[in-house]
Amino acid sequence: MENNIQQSRFERHNKKRKTNLILNISIVIVLALILIIGTQLLFGGKKEEVKTNNETTTQPIKTDPSEKENENVVGQDESLQEEEVIQDKDLSMEGEISITEGDPGSNIEKIIENPNWEPIGTEQTGEHYATYEKGSVDWNEMIQAITYATGLTEEEMTLWRLENNGSPQDAKGTIENKNTGEKMIVYITWINEKGWKPTKIEVLKNE
Repeated sequence: MENNIQQSRFERHNKKRKTNLILNISIVIVLALILIIGTQLLFGGKKEEVKTNNETTTQPIKTDPSEKENENVVGQDESLQEEEVIQDKDLSMEGEISITEGDPGSNIEKIIENPNWEPIGTEQTGEHYATYEKGSVDWNEMIQAITYATGLTEEEMTLWRLENNGSPQDAKGTIENKNTGEKMIVYITWINEKGWKPTKIEVLKNE
């Protein structure tokens, strides 16, 4: 009977040992599977990410044609706005110029006055005396005042007369635009130490 008891204990011990061995093997297998799967997920994901990044960087950037059209429209709008500002500025400057019609019975078509006209400056010093001698400093400065008021160069105009206008410090010049044949009288006045200044232009009727 004692032998039977010992044999039963041995069998239980042997069975328990086998069970522990199976459990240990199972744990090792599970850990190995976890390690393998984790390694694949970790390194496989990085490779896929690198591949995706490389594909992204090598893909050409496509431009939507509508975006270029919008850029062109914006550029055109800005150009138009700039042109409108310039035009408005020109109109405002023209608005400062006074243009009136001449008397119906006169040979004057219109009279132009511009408050923006300034004295042209002078090389002369001391007390001024108007000189109508062609080629003199005063004569040349009077011509400069006339070209300044009309916007014509000396080559573009014919000077018919340059004469006194009723006082020692006032003069007028009658000229003709060589390109258009338009005749006009330019009135100028002397400003001490600043030179001749245009005061008005009378555009004559073509007869």
